[in-house]
Amino acid sequence: MISMHQEKKVPILPEGAFNLSLMNAIQAYMIVVCPEGRVVGWNSYCEGETGYTLEQIKGKYFWDVLIEKDKREFFSKIFTEENLSQISEQFESCWILKDGGKKYIKWATSFVQGSDGNIQYIVGTGIDITDKVEFQESLQRSETKFRSLVSSMEDLVFTYNADGIFSGVFGKWCETNKVPVSNLYGKRINDLNLTEEQKGIQQKAFRKALNGEKVVYQWELAIRSSKGISCFETVLSPIILSDGSINEIVGVTRDITLMKNKETRLNNLLNENEAILSSTADGILVIDNQNIITYANDRAIHMISELDDTFIGGTLHQVINGICVSEDDFKTREFPDNTIIEKTCFLKNGRKVYLELVKNSMKEEDRSNGFVISMRDVTFKKKAEEIQKRYYEAVSTGIIVQNEKGKIIFSNQNACEILGYPLDHIQTAHLYTKDWDAIDENGMRVKPMDFPYYIAFSTGRPVRKANLGVYNQKKGQYRWLLMDSIPLYRDDDPNQPIECVITTFSDITEQRDFNLRMVKAEKLAVIGQLAASVAHEIRNPLTSINGFLTLLRPRLNTREHAYLDIVFEELERINLVTNEFLTLSKPQDGRKEILSLFDDILKPVAITMSPLANLNNVTILWGNEAKSQVRGVKNQLKQLFINLIKNSIEAMLKGGEIRIGFTETAGSIVVAIADNGSGIPPERMKHIGEPFYSLKEKGTGLGITICQKIVREHDGDMTIKSQLGEGTTVEISLPK
Repeated sequence: MISMHQEKKVPILPEGAFNLSLMNAIQAYMIVVCPEGRVVGWNSYCEGETGYTLEQIKGKYFWDVLIEKDKREFFSKIFTEENLSQISEQFESCWILKDGGKKYIKWATSFVQGSDGNIQYIVGTGIDITDKVEFQESLQRSETKFRSLVSSMEDLVFTYNADGIFSGVFGKWCETNKVPVSNLYGKRINDLNLTEEQKGIQQKAFRKALNGEKVVYQWELAIRSSKGISCFETVLSPIILSDGSINEIVGVTRDITLMKNKETRLNNLLNENEAILSSTADGILVIDNQNIITYANDRAIHMISELDDTFIGGTLHQVINGICVSEDDFKTREFPDNTIIEKTCFLKNGRKVYLELVKNSMKEEDRSNGFVISMRDVTFKKKAEEIQKRYYEAVSTGIIVQNEKGKIIFSNQNACEILGYPLDHIQTAHLYTKDWDAIDENGMRVKPMDFPYYIAFSTGRPVRKANLGVYNQKKGQYRWLLMDSIPLYRDDDPNQPIECVITTFSDITEQRDFNLRMVKAEKLAVIGQLAASVAHEIRNPLTSINGFLTLLRPRLNTREHAYLDIVFEELERINLVTNEFLTLSKPQDGRKEILSLFDDILKPVAITMSPLANLNNVTILWGNEAKSQVRGVKNQLKQLFINLIKNSIEAMLKGGEIRIGFTETAGSIVVAIADNGSGIPPERMKHIGEPFYSLKEKGTGLGITICQKIVREHDGDMTIKSQLGEGTTVEISLPK
């Protein structure tokens, strides 16, 4: 910008005229200009705040650098010889900083005269008032926004000063109701066109607000445009300053005439029907759109008065205090009418009662006027159901009830424990749910149409004593259930459709296993007796044959000796079989003693079986060394593990590994013998352990049977797990 002043030589600020050190020590703006407005000097505070150094600004008109463009002409005209006297001793201006920012500064000016009496310098000292100016601008914007907001409101918004005079009137209410603003602005309450009663209401509310209270009150006013009495609700809120004083009160007034008229019509309607409503056995509550209870019949009063002394005019939530329903239960638009909700309540004396609540909306000209709640005390019914449920829970069997679609609609706790599922899971299950992994007595999968429920439902006849194996997820095994399914007809009439099927069942897994063991034991006893008699009958002629063949050996030639060797081998095999028969038929002799499972049993067995293992290219590997001791007969336990290791070796035709591991518990030790042989097919697993059943070409089928007998005589347990193509694991559990 080109200055309007002629270029003159800038005077130099003499040291004697002004102390530069003193200027720099002042923490405020301090600038010295010549009468033409050129900068002669300023302090370091100015440099730090503006970003300009003295060298950058010295000799320049200060407004060309520091003043906004639209204000520069003003300062240019002031700094002339004829206008210098117009410079105020105090004024405010805005400086533009080097980075583009702004600083608002309040200045105090003084003139320094030369010896000739003329003004030589003008000194300005300023303080930063930026925060104050920005706050005032923000306050102005807020006030403008507030006025714009309240001016668009349909309600009447006004302010009282501390003397009770209307100091502000806003909103469209005056315009809508054709009431001039002058009728209110600047007037006191007593100046208003109100009855004495209404003035008293206004003055009482004003005094409360002036004491710091928020006041809500209703009042009436006759307005010509409405041709009648209008009802209003006003909220007064005092504006409390930081020192606790109140100099203004804000009021908001809303026209509630329509709501009052609706309440009146509703009350008239209720009065007309009160006789009918009072005669019903159900409690009736009428609730408006604000969730306020506006009516209750005698039965409802009797029922709720035991919960709350006064409730008309309160909200449903306040009355029942959240015990029955939450405040939004019946306000929600999506909540359907004619839906029963059961809630539990506690009376003041602590007694528990049950209520059934039903909502029905009230509409007038397609507009909602609230809703009606009918309440029925079903305490007796619920208690009867609870007693019935306790009866069901007391029954040791499982009980489930399924509807016509197969969905379970009831289940007792015993059913949950037997089936291995929580109650919430069972009561959402269905006949066709994949969770029902069931098998029949032959191990075949049970199809949905073969379930006892389906048969009972489709035939209409009860199904008795059906056996199913159902997989129990919690126990990780199939559990055998004895089931009865009985169809229940609607109204107990066989000519009516079947309403549901009730199935009772009990877990017979242990009983079934015991029965199987008893049958097996009886079978073994019979086989043992037969084996003993057969063995004795065989061994006597076998001894004679063996003796005479021995006498004949010297008389035979070399070729006949080879034939004789074959005969002796077969005789030895017959002798082996008879010995196994005798082992199976009678208890083994021997006294039980404390033995080291590893040192006394397994280690000697491994040494004995090593040659056979090496011959078949089988490696015996050991896990952790067991330190535990067991009580048993040494020779029998050795025979047990010899039989098992021998079976594992013979199962690995191409060689492999046998791993022997140990697991100890508090009362027992488990020995696991695992091979990686061919495994046992699933259809043959169920026959393992049966006498004379063998997977080997020359097996007798008595090895595993004898092993089971030895384990049983030592109060132990033996389990066999096999995976076809991967191998077999035999676990022997013996008590310590």
